[in-house]
Order: sequence, then C-alpha cells, then structure tokens
Amino acid sequence: MSSINTNTPTTGTVPTTGTSNNSGSANPTVNGTLAQTTSQTAQDAQLLGGNFNDFLQMFIAQIKNQDPLAPMTATDFTNSLAALSSVEQGVNTNTNLENITSLLQNNSNFGSPVSYLGKEVQYQSSQITSDGTDPVQFFYNLSASPSSPINVVVTDQSGNTVYSGTGTTTVGLNTMVWDGQDSVGNTVAAGNYNVAVSYVDSKSGQTVQVPTSSMGIVNEASFQNGQVELLVNGNTIPTSSVLAVINTQNSGTSTSSSSNPLSSLLGN
Repeated sequence: MSSINTNTPTTGTVPTTGTSNNSGSANPTVNGTLAQTTSQTAQDAQLLGGNFNDFLQMFIAQIKNQDPLAPMTATDFTNSLAALSSVEQGVNTNTNLENITSLLQNNSNFGSPVSYLGKEVQYQSSQITSDGTDPVQFFYNLSASPSSPINVVVTDQSGNTVYSGTGTTTVGLNTMVWDGQDSVGNTVAAGNYNVAVSYVDSKSGQTVQVPTSSMGIVNEASFQNGQVELLVNGNTIPTSSVLAVINTQNSGTSTSSSSNPLSSLLGN
C-alpha cells in the first residue's frame, strides 16, 4: 500500500519556517528597478514623439504668421531646433544605458549560479522525479496550522492520479516522503510526476493551494532565453525558483542553513 513518510530527510538541512522565499524572484529589487526604468524611458520616448510632431506644427505656424517687420532670427531658429534635439538625444542615451545595464546584469547573474555546480539546492516546483526505485521527498511550508487536513495528490504527466493521501499540518517546513507506489501498492514507472498540496479554509470554505518544493544536486548551469537555468534532477529550473543552497562538498554532509549564500535573502 502506498504511503507518505513525514520523517526528516537525511540528504541535508533545509531552511526552517520563514526562510523560504516564494516570491519567484531571486532579486526583486534589482529586477523591479530595471523594469521600472525601462518602462519610464519607453514612456518618455513615446511622449517625445508626440511633442516633436506638436513642436513642428507650432514651429511652422509661427514661421507662417511671424511679423514680417521682425522675423525670427537664424539664432532663434537654431536654438529652438537644438533644444528639442537635446531632449531626443537624452532619451536615446537612457535607452542605450538600459541595454548595457541589462547585459551587465545577465553576465553577473550567470557568474553566481556557476558556484551552484555540485551543490544541493531546494527549489520551488510542483514537479517531482521518481527513478522507479527510491522514495521521493518534497516539501511545503505552512505559515499557520490549518483547521482542516492537508491533502496530497500525486498525478502523472497525463493528469491521472497515482496517489492521494494526507500530510502533516505543522507550522513551518513540512517534509514529505512518497514511497513511489500508487494507491494499490504498485511501484510507479520512472519519470516526472506532479504533486499538489492543499487544504480547505474553514472560514471561506475555499481550497487553498500550498506551494511545494524539491531538492537535488545541480549538475549544469546554462544561459537560455535571457535567463540562467540550472539542471537539477534531470529537469531545467530557473535560478529564480531556488529557495536555498546547501554545500554538500568536502565532508559529504550538508552544512547548516546559516552558511547558505542565500541566507541574507531568505531571512536566515
């Protein structure tokens, strides 16, 4: 009969409650600032385009209706054009600086994940991988203990349920170990499976989905589609989904989360 074991995993130490970052961004301040600046420059460029057309219409109208006894001098004419040209050059300079900043940020982001190679990471994902032999562990974090049971459902890639059961309701990080068997006790085939953890809110009566995470060794780091991706458990994940990094080298055992290079971001 398939079962879920809630014992603490032996593969390493994982962050305690409150240390996981489920925001989906490894550096929201930097990314947010860059996006904000890019958006502002785009708005400035669009506004400048409209102002340029208005300026030309007004400028032509001014020339047509100028006092023939006191016409616009060549200096005034040049100064008016130079003023608008200066603003246009400023907007173009901001656009070029943003492109350079984006390239530098991508390079710096790539340099950091390279140090993840060979290390164990905890990453946010609803997907777990079974090798068809060993149990599979995954995690979920509860900020408060729910009044209703935790429901755990494992499905295959076609959406068919292979296991359903209940989990622990401990406040903080909960560790679950699925024995890799379906509900009738048959060992499932090796491959990727989806896990869903939820509970029913006693006040609203609505189902609340709880984010899940997994752990694995980083075997590869690459730059794809404008972002850095890591190869973990045979699957590619973005670095933004990484919640914690655990050093398993040298002694062969995991270090405490206090030495985690992401500890300052995760609140350790």
